[in-house]
Amino acid sequence: MAATAITDNMDFSIIAAVDDKGGLAKNGQMPWQLPSELKYFKAITIGTGHNAIIMGRKTWQALPEKNKPLKNRLNVILSRQDNLSLPKRVIQFSSLDQALNTLKQKNLDRIFVIGGGEVFKEAVNHKSCSNIYLTKISQNFNCDIFMPKIDKNFTLEKQSQLVEENGLSYCFLTFTRSKSR
Repeated sequence: MAATAITDNMDFSIIAAVDDKGGLAKNGQMPWQLPSELKYFKAITIGTGHNAIIMGRKTWQALPEKNKPLKNRLNVILSRQDNLSLPKRVIQFSSLDQALNTLKQKNLDRIFVIGGGEVFKEAVNHKSCSNIYLTKISQNFNCDIFMPKIDKNFTLEKQSQLVEENGLSYCFLTFTRSKSR
């Protein structure tokens, strides 16, 4: 039943990890190594159903080859380049709206936007973005790619206790869009 509600409305969530300045990446890579945070990302994006993850071309290219495609999720790449060489079962669209319109035809439980910076800029302001799962790392990594500001239509619903790992402190935040849209 939940799948129908989500896909009929094309609702999706964003999931990202940022430093204390909102930084996502430096030189095209995440500048931190947090295995527990990656387990959280995997648990959320795989969940208990059939889910899709949407990412930009640069995020796809930054993934280690051994991890492509990310397992147990439909991998969707956004790019205006027609000549991308993608594995079978990885699909490409030229825009977020095109991807969402096609994905609503599939029997998906949830859709997640996982990066990068340009895709997040569009997604965070999209009317169908219902939740943002944000890992906030309490350190500045001098990143060169940043998460856009979370708009006032989102409310902080949950915040975990601080987690300590590899000398870093971080917490998990969940924001939900107000129902009046």
